[in-house]
Amino acid sequence: MRSTFVIIICIGILSVFMFMTRSTGYIDDFDQEKIEKRSQNFKSKAQSVYMNENPEHLFWFVQISDIHISIFRDEQRIRDFRKFATETLDTIKPSVVIASGDLTDARGKDFFISQQYDEEWKIYHDILTQANVKEKTKWLDLRGNHDNFNVPSSMSNNSHFKRYSIQGAKHKRSYMEIVKGSNGDLFSFIAVDACLEPSGPKRPFNFVGMLTQNDTVHLQHLVDESRKAGVNYTIWFGHYPTTCIITKNKENRSLRRIISDYDTSLAYMCGHLHSLGGMVPRMYALQADSFLELEVADWKTCRKYRVAAIDHGLLSIVDTEHGVWPIVLITNPKHALFHIPHRHEAKIQLESTHIRILAFSPSGIKRCTVQIGNELKETCKQVNDNFYVVPWDPKRYQNGLYYITVTVVDNDGRENQVAQPFKLDEERSLKFDLLALFVLQTDATTIFKSMFWFSLVVCVAPLIFLRSWHELVKVGLLNRRRNTCRSSMSCLQQFWILSSVDRIFWPVILYCFYLAVGPWVICEIVDGRYGAVFVWGIYLDGSFLPGSLTFFYGFSQLLLCQCPLNWIYSKCLSKRYYQVIGMPTKNHRGWWTKISQAAFYFIIAIEISLSVFFGILYGASAFFLSVFRTWSVVLNIYLYYLANNLPEDALRSVVYVWSGPEKPLTENQQTTATETDDSHKN
Repeated sequence: MRSTFVIIICIGILSVFMFMTRSTGYIDDFDQEKIEKRSQNFKSKAQSVYMNENPEHLFWFVQISDIHISIFRDEQRIRDFRKFATETLDTIKPSVVIASGDLTDARGKDFFISQQYDEEWKIYHDILTQANVKEKTKWLDLRGNHDNFNVPSSMSNNSHFKRYSIQGAKHKRSYMEIVKGSNGDLFSFIAVDACLEPSGPKRPFNFVGMLTQNDTVHLQHLVDESRKAGVNYTIWFGHYPTTCIITKNKENRSLRRIISDYDTSLAYMCGHLHSLGGMVPRMYALQADSFLELEVADWKTCRKYRVAAIDHGLLSIVDTEHGVWPIVLITNPKHALFHIPHRHEAKIQLESTHIRILAFSPSGIKRCTVQIGNELKETCKQVNDNFYVVPWDPKRYQNGLYYITVTVVDNDGRENQVAQPFKLDEERSLKFDLLALFVLQTDATTIFKSMFWFSLVVCVAPLIFLRSWHELVKVGLLNRRRNTCRSSMSCLQQFWILSSVDRIFWPVILYCFYLAVGPWVICEIVDGRYGAVFVWGIYLDGSFLPGSLTFFYGFSQLLLCQCPLNWIYSKCLSKRYYQVIGMPTKNHRGWWTKISQAAFYFIIAIEISLSVFFGILYGASAFFLSVFRTWSVVLNIYLYYLANNLPEDALRSVVYVWSGPEKPLTENQQTTATETDDSHKN
């Protein structure tokens, strides 16, 4: 068992090393022939114009995500959002605002209820109406999973998103908006609605998104329309990161493939993960198909939003906190981290004549200065309200990594200094955060499935193996085992005993396998609509919603609950085994017993709490008809009682294999063993 543990640790370390190797070298893994082809196909009207002091071919927009308007908690969230829709947008004056899902919180006052509230949607609608956002920008909103909690149908007459959002009444699902820049450049914004359809389950079965065959066909139709319109640059956006979207289509084309196949695609922008609670504040990645995936931190807690600009085809972003001024965004030279292969970005910057900066403040900008090392330190020239330039010679910085520092002071005396790395050759030296790469470049469903099947194997494979070994010993095909240390018992022997006791072995094995094949619960997945939950998906209203997070729930149940319980049962049975052979030990009457008892009560208390929680979320049927939760508690309490009070005849087989004579114990030997045990107790 010790060796097995070491092997598992080594495999884990090796897996991390392999991922790090892949992550640090992913640029080299690109299909170079494909990149060259895209480089030839990449065309831009802006590339024929050098970046100079004129604000030509410069376009900027804003993204906000996970607003979570709530009528039950954090009233300041609503007040700040109202200020964002007025003062912030009036200051930045973006051509487009992306609101990428979770517009409302859809959680009840007691936290357990998940449903749509008219009041929350009315607040969202009223803020946008009073701020007159339709007149001053293109407001592109779409649903998130919270906006889909407990929703019978997205197109029903009582659909809150359809009634109260800006885009909900115009579009059933995904849509596209084409915006014309000041110099004739065309920018397409493609919204990817991956919310579960036809109905939106309650929590916790509504976390991962899905694109059906019809969805992918529609997205391809939007791409075709964009091509016909002669769009120069495309920004894709959705609520879910690509790692959290299941794609079901005949061609087996993922969303990443659909995005990358369109030459004008610059980035996919999303939300949903809330920067993993702040653990990954810069959740950015360059997908292997050569487009950026950029998750923005949430408005709910962090009050973050994003200002992005496309300057002559160069995409630049800055994620900023609400109320922090002035905002500074350097569009040339571009941040080295966000370099996109095949788009000739180094060439565009090398041919530029000016450093280009966007700066925003409600009080106006007082001073803007630029410094590159010790070679250049200049005061910026103000071209218009928000655009500043400084002449430069980019060929002086053609090789190597440099830092440009921009300091901006507004008329209220507030100062913001931004230091940004840039690189004017095609070699890449900066790397994205490892955890960000792992989150955005993997596939959540595949990971959850792997975790579930791994936990299932860990729970049942050792027991089945030991049971087979035991049976072979009984029939004489293998030599009998002998306990070499009578004062203690190895883990192997303890689990051997567990595997040899039919009354505990079969319930444990059958329960684990049932979680993999049988329905966990039958309940109201959506109010008034019953469905069946399996580990591999949910049947609801005659449709099937593929499983994803269900595999993670199954993993946690098996590895974090059932595996420890199996260990506890093995401890109880080993104690009973020593009682039968007449040799109780201090280990089995002392602190090991107390530890196993405390662990059992703790696990069962957690299981009962989760059962009650599940019943509150999905009703009484979810509590009484839940094999996954309630019946698991009943089963394990019974098995624990049985393990501590097992009849002696149930242990005859294991006594014969480990400690018995050439034949199983006789009735007189069993009586003697019992009397010896009583004398030890006295």
